[in-house]
Amino acid sequence: MSEVLQCPYCVLRFSTQSELDQHKAFDHPNVVEEEPAGVEPAPVAPEPSEERAEPEPEQKGGWFKRLFGGG
Repeated sequence: MSEVLQCPYCVLRFSTQSELDQHKAFDHPNVVEEEPAGVEPAPVAPEPSEERAEPEPEQKGGWFKRLFGGG
């Protein structure tokens, strides 16, 4: 009897590891794989802070006016 592989994120089952891997890549792309027990994640260094540019003033008149440059 062949091995049946269950998707850990849904009820679908597959006959090969390749099919399961492809399914997870397409149907569950945002799921983060759990790290093995006992392995600590690597520390993440904080990114250097950059000065934030001032936000652009809001344009009035809606998208149509901005799109066609109505004066």
